[in-house]
Amino acid sequence: KDKLHVDAYYSFSDRKIMSLFTFLKSEGHEIALHGTVRSHKSAAQMRNNLNQLEENSGLKIKGIRQHRLMWQHPETALLQEEAGLLYDSTLGFAIHEGFRNSYCHPFRLFDFKNNRMLSVWEIPLNVMDSTLFHYRNLNLDEAGRAIEAGQAVPSGEAVAVWLRLPTIHAVPDLLRFMGYSIKEDEIIARTLMRRE
Repeated sequence: KDKLHVDAYYSFSDRKIMSLFTFLKSEGHEIALHGTVRSHKSAAQMRNNLNQLEENSGLKIKGIRQHRLMWQHPETALLQEEAGLLYDSTLGFAIHEGFRNSYCHPFRLFDFKNNRMLSVWEIPLNVMDSTLFHYRNLNLDEAGRAIEAGQAVPSGEAVAVWLRLPTIHAVPDLLRFMGYSIKEDEIIARTLMRRE
């Protein structure tokens, strides 16, 4: 009905999702929230999403990335802080890889309206799968070069977001090139690069 605001075709309580939670926890991975379209400006939606994820995963959720990188500053950060989240990884570009804040280290967000540092940290997003293959329409070689160029920072951290899709929808060779592992035809995401 409202296709613009469809976030997912599953529920956190679905058996497959519960199984995924079990798998991720057994592998030592953190589970974070992928906020819905409306959660970037609705406290009730943010809290509802967070409560559902915590209830079904059995974990205290610490982080978030807003759906479609939707962000309204400082409102979204204030909602995240109010919800008790510790970090966000939304502030990247949808249409191009790179650092939206010109900074590749985690930093605390600032509320300019109230002149105060927030408790929420930003872990800068560097690249998403949809950036390379949807927005930029790159082929495998071009995407590999774009990722290598994005890693050419003297020090810092680059976060990559790769959706858990069947590999038929992704490019397995590029993912292996980036250091991703593919298990049971699904992609396991991780931090792309970290240099001290």
